[in-house]
Formats: sequence, C-alpha cells, structure tokens
Amino acid sequence: MTQPHQTQQPQPYSAQPNPQMQGQGYGAPARKTSGAAITSLVLGILWIGGLGAVLAVIFGVVGMKATRDGHTGGHGLAVAGLVLGIIGVVGAIFMWAVLASASNAINDCVNAGTC
Repeated sequence: MTQPHQTQQPQPYSAQPNPQMQGQGYGAPARKTSGAAITSLVLGILWIGGLGAVLAVIFGVVGMKATRDGHTGGHGLAVAGLVLGIIGVVGAIFMWAVLASASNAINDCVNAGTC
C-alpha cells in the first residue's frame, strides 16, 4: 500500500540560529557622520535672525573639509547646511536693510511731526 504524498509543514520559530545565516553580518560598518555637518544643517534651518545662518556657513565649510577624506560621512549634510546658510545670510542682510530703512522713515516722520 502506498502512502499519500505528504507536504512538509513549516516549522515554528525556534530559538536556534539558522546555520545558513551564521557568520553573515549586516554589511560594512556605518561611517561616522561629521558633527560639524549636522550642526551646519540644523543652524541653516533655524536661521536665528541671521546668526544661525552665519554659523551654518562656518560649520558647513568645516564639515566639508572633515568629510573630504571619505572616512567620515555627512558631506551632503554639510553642503546643504552651507547652501542654507548662504541663503540665510543674504536674507538676513535684506531683512536688516529693510528694517533700517523703515526705522529711518519712521524716525523722519516722527521728527517732522507729519505722522
């Protein structure tokens, strides 16, 4: 008498490691990211009335130099922080110029008594 074809049932999860997976890691170890690059990006986003933008430019340059060797990651973060910092510096110069002009116009109006 022949027995019917039996399908193999999947085994429940066990605490024993799979011998096929032993010795295989998760790839190359992660590179350390430059702290200056991260700081540059954060300060470029925060802006802080122009002060953060100036610091973002400084830390962006430092971060780009630190990531040049290839052993430290974060070059893209440093570039992004540098670009945001430059845009922020230009914006701060424009903002302070507008505020100074408006302040002078209000001061002239008050002094002339025509307000």
